[in-house]
Amino acid sequence: MGRMYRSTSMARYSMHIERCLLHVHQSLKSGSSDPWLRLKCHPSPYMHGIAPTTFRIMLQFMYTDTLPGDDELGDSPHEMMQHLLAAADCYALDRLKLICAHRLWNKVSADTVAATLACAEMYSCRELKSKCIDFFAAEKNFKKAVLTEDFVQLGQNFPSIIAELREKVGILCVIYLHMCILVVQA
Repeated sequence: MGRMYRSTSMARYSMHIERCLLHVHQSLKSGSSDPWLRLKCHPSPYMHGIAPTTFRIMLQFMYTDTLPGDDELGDSPHEMMQHLLAAADCYALDRLKLICAHRLWNKVSADTVAATLACAEMYSCRELKSKCIDFFAAEKNFKKAVLTEDFVQLGQNFPSIIAELREKVGILCVIYLHMCILVVQA
């Protein structure tokens, strides 16, 4: 399958994604492959909402069961993992979804935890969500993470997560949280 991924000569289907042409082989697109059923693709479909680089990496994973290293994922490997997690969720690639969640967790920091938590919530990654909330619960992490722009967006887009954080971190951190939100919004 790995050789097929690199070869376009035997490709039966082509997919246009934002002006990029990608080729898919019949064996990958067979009826037994759930992701392709979810794509509902036919010869030469036009895909929207997924970047060509993300789709290429997803295809590579489907052919080879491997992902490139962080050094091959562009300027922001963390952001690429978020995009791949979204694609994996959309196309029901559970193993890819688990790998992306694992990689996101391995690189979590006070600067990235809010965006990672938002992804975990959006794409139903319960374990990643739980780990991110636990990360927030540590006072040193909490004080740094709530001052990020991503945290403000998290609170705006997922107010239920803020309620979960309140339960986890306690009243003193909640007071600090409200003060930070007021400062950031001002």
